[in-house]
Amino acid sequence: MGTKAVAIASAIGFAAAGVAACGRTIPVGDLVAPSGDAGTDAGDGGVETCTEAPVDVFDPLGTCARDEDCEAGICRRDATPPEDGSVVTLACNPPAAGMPEGATCASDTDCGRGLCVVAGRCVAPCRDREDCPSSESCEVVRVRASGDITQQVRACVPRIALPADIAIDVEDDSLLAETAEDGTIATDVALPGGAALFVLETGCAEALRAVRLRSMMPELVYFDGDELRVGAPAPRNTINAEARPLTAWIPNGPTAPTAESYLLGVAPRPVTPTLTTLRGTRRGGALDIDAFVVGARFQGSSGSPEEDAEALAQIFARVEEILGPAGIRIGEVRHHPVTGELAERLRILDREEGSFPERRELMRLTLGIAEPSVPVFFVRSIDQLLGLSGGVPGPWGILGTEGSGVVMSTEVIEMSGLDLGRVAAHEIAHYLGLFHPSELDGLEVDPLPDTPVCSLDQDADGDGFASADECAGFGADNLMFWSGQATGTELTPGQQMVLSRALVLKR
Repeated sequence: MGTKAVAIASAIGFAAAGVAACGRTIPVGDLVAPSGDAGTDAGDGGVETCTEAPVDVFDPLGTCARDEDCEAGICRRDATPPEDGSVVTLACNPPAAGMPEGATCASDTDCGRGLCVVAGRCVAPCRDREDCPSSESCEVVRVRASGDITQQVRACVPRIALPADIAIDVEDDSLLAETAEDGTIATDVALPGGAALFVLETGCAEALRAVRLRSMMPELVYFDGDELRVGAPAPRNTINAEARPLTAWIPNGPTAPTAESYLLGVAPRPVTPTLTTLRGTRRGGALDIDAFVVGARFQGSSGSPEEDAEALAQIFARVEEILGPAGIRIGEVRHHPVTGELAERLRILDREEGSFPERRELMRLTLGIAEPSVPVFFVRSIDQLLGLSGGVPGPWGILGTEGSGVVMSTEVIEMSGLDLGRVAAHEIAHYLGLFHPSELDGLEVDPLPDTPVCSLDQDADGDGFASADECAGFGADNLMFWSGQATGTELTPGQQMVLSRALVLKR
């Protein structure tokens, strides 16, 4: 099993039959899943679905791609009948009645340019980033058209949505430092000192894997992939060791951060990583949710927007009940139905060689979100999983990456008779920074000293798994217990502290 169980387990799961993982067979009802997956597959229309879609793979249709192309009027949707999944045809015309870019929308007719992204924001078309405000990026996005139709267009959208008091620093230059000297094939990346969430992106390049995290002066190991086991020196800061993007939340436990910089050992050697550093202080607050319903059907709902909205209200009321002891209350829940061919393709996430290719396109639907939130996607099913978090923690407020949200296997959860609100609270807690207290093999543990550990001493049947039944009194009652068979909602003071510090919370 090595070190990956804690490092990459970011979902509780349910399997209809035994499945192989880490070279062993997991019992029915128990499954963990990777928090990140790599790849550069293209979605329909040839648009790559990693963080940045290159300009040369997307040619706009019509007589303009931005306002600068127009001698009169503005560049907006023309009268060409839309085709589901196609590229929007743009033309220079006077503005239509409707809202300006940045306004909230539910359909194309709400916006003066006829461009309303699935995330509910009126947008302006662009050819490259220079066409956009400094706080926005030029991205290929999905916009709504008539009925269930969505289309593709390149438009200006925010890449980061965080509270105004959060300090954001983005470094696009190479941050590679000296190569590690202990025989590990890794490269050190220099991170600034102090408390922060560090998010490392490599665009379409291969995903990064964290090997160790240490301070520079004095040297103090915060994370070591070889020291995550019961009986070994307690890790000072467990990080999400394999994900896209790679995140390190310092501190993610009771140990105080150093003022000096850190070295994060990563493999394989990144090409030109982008480091985003987020700093701020939180002691609880309001958590907004952007809820994307992707071809899923809630129990008792006919699928109408009104009934789905009521189902979402009940789910997140349960989430608030569970996370409330950490000082978290649910703020606004914004409902974004995903329909048509897009929903047909993305409502089932299939696993291919350990990853979920559809998730890359799914997470790009977060582009256009303008308010700090946790994006939560309700799909029909994820290959033998209940839920999947984009990281521990996720890349808070950074939109359009493969880790920019949480995915819920809605119909599988409800068909299994499980509490959808509890599973959502578990996955959101991963996204806010909580690991499983201990993993399925009873060896890997989280960095919090007050979380309950269920070791293989409780493995009564000798199958190599610390199941929910065997861990009664040893963590099975905790919200973050690894197995889908568990039903507990307890949070320790240490877990509450971690949750309350999440920088995506609104004051």
